[in-house]
Amino acid sequence: MPNSAQRTEIQRGLQGDQSETFLKFSKDWQVAIDAGLLAAGEVYEEAIKAKLYGGYTSGAFAGEVRYGATGKRFPGGTVANSVKHKKPQYDRNGVRVVLVGSNNFITRMWEFGHRNIFTGKFERVEHWRNAMNEVGPEMAQAFHDVFDAALNGRVEVERVAA
Repeated sequence: MPNSAQRTEIQRGLQGDQSETFLKFSKDWQVAIDAGLLAAGEVYEEAIKAKLYGGYTSGAFAGEVRYGATGKRFPGGTVANSVKHKKPQYDRNGVRVVLVGSNNFITRMWEFGHRNIFTGKFERVEHWRNAMNEVGPEMAQAFHDVFDAALNGRVEVERVAA
């Protein structure tokens, strides 16, 4: 592991190499990373939505009813449809991320837990963490496949995050 002085020298060396090939590779690398992050984020978003269509316990407060292509009834469209992902961005530690979240109050109450006014008990149902545990390998595979395809020019992803 290089120390801080060695890292500085490495960075200076990279900044000095402004060849056209290096600049193109650098741009392609970032586009491929963004494409892979978006693919992984979409896998996670869909897994959460699938869990939320049934609501948290009974589905009674999940929201409107949604019908699938086959006519199957899915309650909870309001909560599930509040789940969205954002464009790739840097977090406060300088790590490139795609945020997946919801601004729905019901979702927060069930995920973090609350004292249920109907049962009088503390209740908590963790769909988000469980979804991450279940689809983690699929997310990694989606990132790998899209990143590889984008970096090797097998797909057009010029404006991935636009």
